[in-house]
Amino acid sequence: TDFASLINAVPQASLRELVDVTRIIAGQLSNPMPNFNVSVIVTGHSDRQDRPDLSCDERRASEIAAARDRATSAWEWIKAEVMAAAAEDGVDAGEWWETSPHVTWAVVPAATGMLKHDPPSEEQRPENRRVMVLVSIFNPE
Repeated sequence: TDFASLINAVPQASLRELVDVTRIIAGQLSNPMPNFNVSVIVTGHSDRQDRPDLSCDERRASEIAAARDRATSAWEWIKAEVMAAAAEDGVDAGEWWETSPHVTWAVVPAATGMLKHDPPSEEQRPENRRVMVLVSIFNPE
């Protein structure tokens, strides 16, 4: 669930896209364009909790917590990247995620709702534990 420590394992093309998004958001903070909006949804996924000593409710709670922690870690990384990019432009972005009229966001713990492998082998379990970042950019120009 430590996104920052895992980001270097992300394929370079995907990482470049994510960094580009942080730069676009920072640009909206340093030089906002009217009617230009960015929406970011960070979705955390988890693997099934199969421990037999847990009740169904405990397993579900564990899956949700893992997905939430994974998504929150990714969102914290995105926020830090945007802050750093804004600072490079000479802008103190403050709590931009709370104040920007041009950026909306959400953190979604999908838990085991969209497993890549169901049922997973032991080798496939890590692929169920993932983060997806969905970005929508509206630019009427």
